[in-house]
Amino acid sequence: MLKLKEILKEKGKTGKELAELVEVTPATISNIINGNHFPKPELLKQIALVLDVDIRELFIPTKEEKQDFDFKCPNCGTELVVNKKK
Repeated sequence: MLKLKEILKEKGKTGKELAELVEVTPATISNIINGNHFPKPELLKQIALVLDVDIRELFIPTKEEKQDFDFKCPNCGTELVVNKKK
């Protein structure tokens, strides 16, 4: 699944503007946004380039990243919480 609608909103662009920039019809972008059509890899690359995002940002993650994890020292038993920074 793509999160193109959210990215367009963040970037202040419309589907019609994106369609013009990547040289497809507004209906094509609408179908992608609504999940009725999945773009070919080359179009995905163009969309990412035009929107100035990493291509991976176009996708809804299927697996949640664990932000923190607990660690217990095997020698002394001290518990630590490690925070993952983005």
